[in-house]
Amino acid sequence: MSTNIQTNIEVKSRKIDLIGVPLSLGVDRPGSDQGPAALREAGLAGRLQMLGHDVTGDENLKVPQLGACPRETANCRYGGAVRRICEDLFKIVHAALTAGRFPLVLGGDHSLGMGSVAGSARFVRDRGQKLGLLWMDAHGDMNTPETTESGLVHGMPLAHILGRGDEGLKSIGGFIPKVDPSRCVLVGVRDLDAREKDLVRSSGVRVFTMNEIDRKGYLLDSTCSQLWWGECGPPIVQNGHW
Repeated sequence: MSTNIQTNIEVKSRKIDLIGVPLSLGVDRPGSDQGPAALREAGLAGRLQMLGHDVTGDENLKVPQLGACPRETANCRYGGAVRRICEDLFKIVHAALTAGRFPLVLGGDHSLGMGSVAGSARFVRDRGQKLGLLWMDAHGDMNTPETTESGLVHGMPLAHILGRGDEGLKSIGGFIPKVDPSRCVLVGVRDLDAREKDLVRSSGVRVFTMNEIDRKGYLLDSTCSQLWWGECGPPIVQNGHW
């Protein structure tokens, strides 16, 4: 099977590290843990190489399977295990950036964002900059253990990235917060829990709902100005599900 990719866009060659995180503890059900394998089997590395990138990374982060560790508390299931995984991911992402490589993290449920964003934030923080974060998701991911209706950590990563919630989760990487809310844009929201709505409203994050996008289109200029306002490092994109 041959694939012919045609593009008029000039692509800057990058050194890319593929970092697989087969995590499903945050959602407490199997499925998302198959993401890295599915992306690799679909030929992601080869397609990136066809675009001129130097791609490395055939291994996945070691992640415990469901049932191999305790659920811990009902309002923050597997919170300790997720924190340890994200601490490992934080170190890997930071090391890749320090080595001049682009860390492309393959998930895995949304909770891994606490580790990938922390690693990126530390990298730009060490250089006197602040990170811009584009969070694309139908859900806010801004619950905390106090507001959650499910206890699932995959519904909480953005809150902890912004410095709210569980002390261990928001302290991943050793600093709080990872991102200033004024430099965070949440795109595509269409489904928020009742108590989560208040957190989103009070957070200071710029939100583009699906309703707003349907009516006005995607407001690229507004998003970019929010992400790059002031002395801000390059934005990182965290993509959820739709």
